[in-house]
Amino acid sequence: MAVRHLTATGGRRVVDPDGKLDKEGQPVRYVTYKVVPEQAGIVRRIFEEYSSAGSYKKIAHALNSERVVSPGGKTWDVSAVRTILFNESYRGYRVWNQTRRNKKVQIGTKTPKPREEWVTHKGAHETIVDDDLWEAVQERKGRVRRHIENGKGGYNTGHAPYMLSGLLKCDECGANFSITGAKSRGGARYYRCGYHSNRGESVCGNSRLVRQDRIEAAAVKAVSKDLLKVGVIEDVVEEYRITMKEMQASTDTQDLDKAIRKVEREIANLTASLKALGPTQELVDEMTACQEQRAALESERRSRKAAMPPEIAEIDAKKVEMAIVDLLETLELATPEEKKKLMQANVAEVRIPQQEEPLLVSNPEGLLTSLGCFFRLVTPRGVPRKETDVLPFPDEHRPAVRLAGV
Repeated sequence: MAVRHLTATGGRRVVDPDGKLDKEGQPVRYVTYKVVPEQAGIVRRIFEEYSSAGSYKKIAHALNSERVVSPGGKTWDVSAVRTILFNESYRGYRVWNQTRRNKKVQIGTKTPKPREEWVTHKGAHETIVDDDLWEAVQERKGRVRRHIENGKGGYNTGHAPYMLSGLLKCDECGANFSITGAKSRGGARYYRCGYHSNRGESVCGNSRLVRQDRIEAAAVKAVSKDLLKVGVIEDVVEEYRITMKEMQASTDTQDLDKAIRKVEREIANLTASLKALGPTQELVDEMTACQEQRAALESERRSRKAAMPPEIAEIDAKKVEMAIVDLLETLELATPEEKKKLMQANVAEVRIPQQEEPLLVSNPEGLLTSLGCFFRLVTPRGVPRKETDVLPFPDEHRPAVRLAGV
């Protein structure tokens, strides 16, 4: 019988020891729950600290500072603490029938059922959290929920189309910078490192706060004034051409073409011998080996052809300049949502260090495809490629610029 720990570590399922089968003839598998003392202590601590006015964030920070490993084997964040506090398994309950699926579709159709439809079995296994502590936590959660619903919460729970969402990266740990707090008294919002905010100083030491309005204005200025320029576009295209020449050298098929022609001559000679002498075993085996060799060479040739990078057609500087003017006007007059889409297309990431100016790394694919009036990809034979083809631009050659005044 399988054992599942009562913390969120899970367990493995094993076959029924008596060899029982289900209605489809498959071995019956069981899961049981067993308390792991050292992990159970962490669970009780989380419940006790939260009931005593500890926050999700404060608890996560403390666990990380003590190097306590989370159920997922990594560091603790707000959601991991919250999941522990909502898990009724710790009070000895087993709950079924919490969700429903579309029986015909199954995948991706799971939806929650009303709580009154749940099936709950009390005392199903040993408890970690007693009823008094569980109820104390529920009472505290109720108070916090009312606080948030009345507009006093410290977090912005509504959706907002922030222009740089997903683009701001912590230069220390690589996590996203996001807006997690309410507006300041002056009406400003701040981006901050998600790992530093949710997991604490022990996980990431980048405590920098970046004003939303300042970094967004600086990013728009960098794209429009520093990156969308004829010279930058021409440099990008030239870097791409140099890189593609290096890649094309590794995908050349001349050696394979020569080897295929040689094998085909051997096959032609063997065919003549078979006609003259008949299908002797030696000739048949040799023919089979040659045919297999030709098939392998042709497969390798197709693979190289498929990996062959595209080439860029010649560009017209005047058309580039006109296209940039059009794009800049679009960026200036765009709605917030449209401006967000343009930034997402033209910026790869913005790296934010603790002290230095943030570094905006552009997305040449966006810079070039946005100027579709002049830019097109062609195959090595000069045939225009489909518009859906993606420009495989190397990361080390992406134009970048520092954001001043952030």
